[in-house]
Amino acid sequence: TVIEHAEPAPFVADSQPDVRISAISAASVSLLKGLGVWDAVQAMRCHPYRRLETWEWETAHVMFDAAELK
Repeated sequence: TVIEHAEPAPFVADSQPDVRISAISAASVSLLKGLGVWDAVQAMRCHPYRRLETWEWETAHVMFDAAELK
């Protein structure tokens, strides 16, 4: 269940993309497919990432690479 304070604004395909990134697990993809909404999610600027790297300090560095998951 997702509880929102207010109904979200409708999706507008030509609007500027939000800079936030959301990760969707394989289990969540299966759930969304079962609900029949996965195709709609993919149509809304859904792109798999190949590599993600983030750091705050030299000692706080994280990197994910999709090639490592295969």
